[in-house]
Amino acid sequence: GPQPVVTSLGFGATFGAPYSEVTVPLLITASEPGIAAWAAEVSYDPAALTATGCTSLFGYCNATFAPNTVRFTGALLIPILGSDLILGQITFATGPAEGQAQLTITDYELYNAQTTAAESVTPGVGLVTLTAPPHIQGDINCSGAVATNDVTAYLAALSGLDSGTSPGCTPPGAQYRTHLWGDL
Repeated sequence: GPQPVVTSLGFGATFGAPYSEVTVPLLITASEPGIAAWAAEVSYDPAALTATGCTSLFGYCNATFAPNTVRFTGALLIPILGSDLILGQITFATGPAEGQAQLTITDYELYNAQTTAAESVTPGVGLVTLTAPPHIQGDINCSGAVATNDVTAYLAALSGLDSGTSPGCTPPGAQYRTHLWGDL
């Protein structure tokens, strides 16, 4: 029989830290004659990730399509053809926990550029691996050293003001492994 046009639909490996932002690429590999139209729905673990935006390089995306689901759609006059092409990207805010969060393609449609027939593939499962940075006691702003601006950040957090911590830095007062971050 004919060779499959689409040989993979999945995600790039993604690494980040709790309380940060990560961007996950949605990838496709398609051979001749390529794909002319497509749609994909990506579900994610809401305990670990919150979609804050998305981009589609060959169409449209909706980061709030359904609860915990991002939808991509697209159609082109020039077929999508090649290995590990980025169809789109999802930006997530990460939660407080370390570990792995799973992404799943729950629904998809891929259409052959020559025959317009629907193509099938077993979608890959994506993993976002979250690892907290090393903790330096007293380094409230995660600069890698303890300095006077850490005291300022700590006092601001105690007062309910923005502590000015860096993205990926656990907010003062939040649980960090076995103790509160900023607990001096």
